[in-house]
Amino acid sequence: MSSVFSTGVSLLLLAFSASLQGAFCSLNDPHVFPAKTKPFMEGWYLRMTDADAQVTLGVVFGLSAPVDEAPPKGMKKNAGYLGIFFQDQEGGEKKLQVFNALIEKASSVYIYGEHDGEKIGVTKNPAVEGASNFKWCANSPEEGAIGCFVADPKEETLQMSFVVIDPKENKNVVLEALVKIEGAQWGAPGEKNYGPMGAWVQLPIPLVWYVHTTRARVVSYTYQETPRDGKFSTRQLERKEGEGVTDVRMDAVTGEVQKTDTYAHTLGAHGHLEKNWGKMFPEAWIWSQMYDAATENYFAVTYGKLDLPLPVKLKAPAHLIGFRNWKKNISLDFRPDNSHIVTQRVDGCKGTLELVVRQFLTGARFHLNIRAAPDSFSKQFPGPLKYGFSDICVESFSAVADVEVWMPDGESDIDMDGGDPDQPTPELKKNLKRVVKGTFKLAALEFGGTFQCNADKKMIGRLRGRMPDVVFQ
Repeated sequence: MSSVFSTGVSLLLLAFSASLQGAFCSLNDPHVFPAKTKPFMEGWYLRMTDADAQVTLGVVFGLSAPVDEAPPKGMKKNAGYLGIFFQDQEGGEKKLQVFNALIEKASSVYIYGEHDGEKIGVTKNPAVEGASNFKWCANSPEEGAIGCFVADPKEETLQMSFVVIDPKENKNVVLEALVKIEGAQWGAPGEKNYGPMGAWVQLPIPLVWYVHTTRARVVSYTYQETPRDGKFSTRQLERKEGEGVTDVRMDAVTGEVQKTDTYAHTLGAHGHLEKNWGKMFPEAWIWSQMYDAATENYFAVTYGKLDLPLPVKLKAPAHLIGFRNWKKNISLDFRPDNSHIVTQRVDGCKGTLELVVRQFLTGARFHLNIRAAPDSFSKQFPGPLKYGFSDICVESFSAVADVEVWMPDGESDIDMDGGDPDQPTPELKKNLKRVVKGTFKLAALEFGGTFQCNADKKMIGRLRGRMPDVVFQ
């Protein structure tokens, strides 16, 4: 049966391969927005983890084509979104700070590539191989969104300079960064860089999740907060190439330096870049990501329930998980076509997720027990839905992840049973060896839709254009 399934997938890929060739060379590059398919969205997320300064920074930017019909009363259609995220593990600021700018008109966003100095419009979908090459710019100062993100294929770099003017937080926030890919794509050198979704990333399914890199080197960054009514920045955090980090806090009125912290360059900072495109986010999802510079273990996880593109409306649980450690030659992906969920326990109020998955053929297993303090989660921030971007999820950058990876690599002398029905059977135990066990900090954990604590399920149903017919508990 598995061979028939694989053959079917291969035929589908061949059928759609022609439409996936174009001027852009990486799945990280922009897609063409279908003229007759609404809603449709495309968004990018760059998360930078600085292990030296114990801070995490992020930026989310995206564009959507909302449906033509009017949104619910009191709600605006927002075609674009730009958000800057910041969480300080050492400075006593437990809560993830999110600074938002919602963009009403798509014309305020510019997306294009370059070739020999000429701008390339997005007229074809991207290919699978090659370096990323595009620019995404927002020019809507009246809505608080200014700046550009640039993927340079020659230098294999990601550069950005964004300003978010957030009246609700009464701050102007600047985030600038230079990130070097240097062959650190998600996949192994020489492989097609599909991300954890595998070749399924090429198919026209309702929502696609693509991870471009999780271990790119952050060369430099500058993060700056300025009160809208102040003359000076209250905080400026800066990493310079080959050096450490300087963290300066100042008085907003006088500019007097109140505190300066410095951190030597040891483990450095690393960037995770991913992208979504498709109809809209599901009614409930979880997302998590971690890179540990000391051990070079990293994972990316998403779990939820997707609408299937069938004549009859059906939902299917979808788990997409990737784990890598190139030092140990470990490369594992878990998807519905090659694995099943053994255990899943979700508690958005406690900020916890327990997930165990097992591959059908190899028996390889991934165990994740991740938790974040409830008061470390951000306020709600936008995600792409039927009427554009609306507040729909919360996140923490200070999650702690307990991870185990088991692979079929000879006998293990570790008793995996222990009377726990979630553990492998005695028959499987002799064929599996635990190859990774560790506790990792500075992980990200996101709860979206009805997975959020005390989620307003009726409102989420309206934002998605209908009441949810299946609700996760």
